[in-house]
Amino acid sequence: MDTRTLQIFLKTVDYQNITRVAEEFNITQPAVSSALKRLEDETGCPLFIRRNKYLIPNEQGKIFYSYVSEMLNDINHMTESIHGGYQPREEIFINMFTTSDRIYKLMSEYRSTHPETGFVLRPYIGDYDDTAHFGLSLKLRQYVNNEQYVPIDVENLLYVIMNRNHPLARREQIHFSDIRNEDFVFIRSNTATGYEQSYDQCLLAGIVPHVALTVDTDYAKYAAINNGEWIGLAYNHELSFAPRMNSCVVIPMYAAVQGKLICLTYREERISPAGKEFVEYVRNADRKGLVYGD
Repeated sequence: MDTRTLQIFLKTVDYQNITRVAEEFNITQPAVSSALKRLEDETGCPLFIRRNKYLIPNEQGKIFYSYVSEMLNDINHMTESIHGGYQPREEIFINMFTTSDRIYKLMSEYRSTHPETGFVLRPYIGDYDDTAHFGLSLKLRQYVNNEQYVPIDVENLLYVIMNRNHPLARREQIHFSDIRNEDFVFIRSNTATGYEQSYDQCLLAGIVPHVALTVDTDYAKYAAINNGEWIGLAYNHELSFAPRMNSCVVIPMYAAVQGKLICLTYREERISPAGKEFVEYVRNADRKGLVYGD
């Protein structure tokens, strides 16, 4: 099980198309198929559902994808450390009571001008006051007690995904009334309605979506939107997981529902000088989307 075969597997899950994978690795399509078959033999189970030239990851494939992604990232980090001998001189600790895609963007931007600084993230374990060793925390505003805080993101902002040729595709924002008569793609779910949470959001806004297609995976949802005339909905924390959609646009919903603020919290007596500098950087960063927060 070599790293090149694992990289071929990751790209196959991303593209779901052998032709594109072969072009990227500059090998033949039979070579891609052979590598995937060898990987399935080594793991002892099928990893894909095959539909003509398309390969859709099954449940085992999705699990394997997450482990392989993490493993190859670890290998890359290890290689960089060995070659560069790099060790951050300062580390900023953040207690993760919630998550946000924006915190990773802020850390990346900060490190571009502070390469000597590293970050350590600890997932939430224990109660909300367990911050004795972590001067910074990422929390929802409702859980901020005796701390100072800086808003960085809004939870559950809603976006519309549609083909670039759709009549509404040039809009900067979409109202629920604009999509009242559109056909939707939703992921099947265990909710009371049987669809993902964004379906319930439509009901709360007073419209009953026309469901044209129900699918079981996000891959199928985005593929259907990318190649058809249907539209879909996604929350802000889901957008980074969407596969490449060359034919689509992503447009924010206008005041969909008041989102909950996600804040970087801190206590002056507990954070390091590096932590204080990062807080100031976050405070001055552009947070245009926070107008939707409570």
